[in-house]
Amino acid sequence: MTNIRVFSKLAISNAQELFDHVAEKMAPWIEDEAELSTRLMAREKLSSTNLGQGLAFPHCKLDKLKEFHVGVFVNEMPIIFGLPSAVPVDLFVVVVAPSRQPDAYIKLIGKISQVLKKELSCQACRHAQELPNVIEILGV
Repeated sequence: MTNIRVFSKLAISNAQELFDHVAEKMAPWIEDEAELSTRLMAREKLSSTNLGQGLAFPHCKLDKLKEFHVGVFVNEMPIIFGLPSAVPVDLFVVVVAPSRQPDAYIKLIGKISQVLKKELSCQACRHAQELPNVIEILGV
């Protein structure tokens, strides 16, 4: 099962602040906020998840999870995310997955990334206010 949440009108100014906010918002479903924030930052340092078009796709795996969690976070202003020369980002689609389901993780990441390659899908996510709209856009 995949749990999806939408958070818009954020006022985040950098990656660490974003990951702390993600961890706080997902805290009811994820046991360790600090671990989530740390894992997302470690993944980002490994290789930026800034995909261009104002979109970033941070993702990580956690050992204690049993279900997948997707958060769509829309910042009011684009921020530098990844390399300083990268296109600033205002749309963050975050996936947190159970470590014990690597095949399903790769499948979900692939499915969402294919959808988000389309500019219209990104624009729709930016403006979606209702969860059913985001579920329909992402197809999860």
